[in-house]
Amino acid sequence: RLGFAVLLGSVLAGFGMYSLWGKHLRRKLETAVVSLSISFCGRCEHYFGLVDSGLLLRDPDEGRPVLLLKAEYAAPLLPQEFIRRMELGETEGEEKLVSVPVRSVGGRSELFAFLPERVQVVSAGNRQKKRREGEVLVALDFSGGGYGGCPCLVPLAVL
Repeated sequence: RLGFAVLLGSVLAGFGMYSLWGKHLRRKLETAVVSLSISFCGRCEHYFGLVDSGLLLRDPDEGRPVLLLKAEYAAPLLPQEFIRRMELGETEGEEKLVSVPVRSVGGRSELFAFLPERVQVVSAGNRQKKRREGEVLVALDFSGGGYGGCPCLVPLAVL
C-alpha cells in the first residue's frame, strides 16, 4: 500500500509540474509569434512575425516603433521602384520614407522605413486583434539573416 501511495503521489506531482510548465510554455508561444497584416497604397499583405522584446528601433521624430520586414517579402506590398529606392536610400522627393538611425556593435547605420495606412496584429493564441493606424513604421531589412522562419520582426511595443 505504501508503494502504491508513493507511486500515485509522484504521478500526481509530475502531472502538476507538467501542467504548470505547459501553461507557461503555451503563454510564451501565444506571444512569441503573431499574425499581422500591413496595408499600404491600397494593397494589403498578411505575414507572420516573431516578437522581439529587444527590438527598440523608433522613429527619431515621433517615437513610433519600427517593425522589420525582410525585403524579399515586400514585393506583393510595395512597388518595385519603391523597394529599390529604400535599398539605395534615395529619399529625396519621397515624403513616404523615414530615415531610422541604427546603432549596433558594428557601428552606426541607417534604415529606411515607410508609414503604412494600417498594421493589424493578431496574437496566435488568444486571437486578440490590435489595429494600429499611423502608429507603426515598417523598415525593410536587406540583410541575409532570418527571424526564426518569419518574414517580420515585431517589437513588443506594437502588441
